[in-house]
Amino acid sequence: MDTTTLLFGIPTITLAGWALVKRFFGDYLSEKGKNQATREDIAEITRIVEGAKQSFNQDFARLTEELRAQTSLRMLAAEKRLEAHQEVYQLWRQLVDGIHSEDSERRQLLKQQCLNFHFTKCLYLDSTVREAFIAAITSFDIHPDLLRSPQINPMIDRTMMTKEIQDNFRRVERLGKAITDACELPAIAGKARTFTDQAPTRIDGEFRHQG
Repeated sequence: MDTTTLLFGIPTITLAGWALVKRFFGDYLSEKGKNQATREDIAEITRIVEGAKQSFNQDFARLTEELRAQTSLRMLAAEKRLEAHQEVYQLWRQLVDGIHSEDSERRQLLKQQCLNFHFTKCLYLDSTVREAFIAAITSFDIHPDLLRSPQINPMIDRTMMTKEIQDNFRRVERLGKAITDACELPAIAGKARTFTDQAPTRIDGEFRHQG
């Protein structure tokens, strides 16, 4: 082999060898790059998922605490409302029992008790009960004047006055129904039984309960 051939052959072999090395390491480096990219993608996805889980857990804990607080507040409010309706029911019974009383001191004391209750606890009452309560206090207060009207003014229409007295008394009575309607509880099981359902019915000469 002459010198010229040798000189031209060495670069050729070198270039061919470099091409093989480059191809081998190129494939290796490319695959390694893919693997590195895959690991980085997994790490990023894991970070995102963990961040989302942490955010969800924080939001869930916050919402749970808010719901617990709201439930406790509703239960407390319901208990207070029931107590207020029970108290106003007792006052209503006194209004009915004392509406014809001529004891002015007793009447004034009861009126003041009702007004004090209204000023301090009226917001716990159902709106219908609240309105009926004010109407009952007013009717209780003016009832003695209505009863004395025929004596003060003999010319007054007694029929009309009698009707006005009866209507005024009914305004006091209506408070009781408003209270019971507002506090009516659902039946424990089955259809709620009304008073007419429980009333005895005469069948074949005997009184029997329906149902």
